[in-house]
Amino acid sequence: MDTRTWNAILALGHQNKKERGTFQYGAFFEYGSGNYSTFNGDERGDGSMHYTGGGLLAKYTVKRDKWNFYAGAAYEHELDGKATGTADGFAIRGADTGGASFRGEIGAAMTPGENPPWKLDLNVTGFAGKKQGVTGGVSVAFLF
Repeated sequence: MDTRTWNAILALGHQNKKERGTFQYGAFFEYGSGNYSTFNGDERGDGSMHYTGGGLLAKYTVKRDKWNFYAGAAYEHELDGKATGTADGFAIRGADTGGASFRGEIGAAMTPGENPPWKLDLNVTGFAGKKQGVTGGVSVAFLF
């Protein structure tokens, strides 16, 4: 597979630290484009994609003795997103990725002391709109 892509993101944000927690918020704009070629013996597939979008995000946390709880929300709007392709010279069905998506996140991160060798993070994220689904994660890090 031969892939050539280009993308950029411009973001502006602010972090407001307080004794009991931290509130972060921001806005972003993104653009990307690319194309690809894939080969399977004598068969060849080609395609291209481009997108333009932007969004807003906010997160409230990183302040407790051992457990830090956090929650976040984001809105993303894909203004123009399309993917096209061919297989053996014949056009295949394209995809339109334009539209709005919402993201909500809750989680907890545990640090057992002042300079511990490990950390634990548990989280759940839900998506609605163009992107849909629920995902969760458990992360354990050992620092040395």
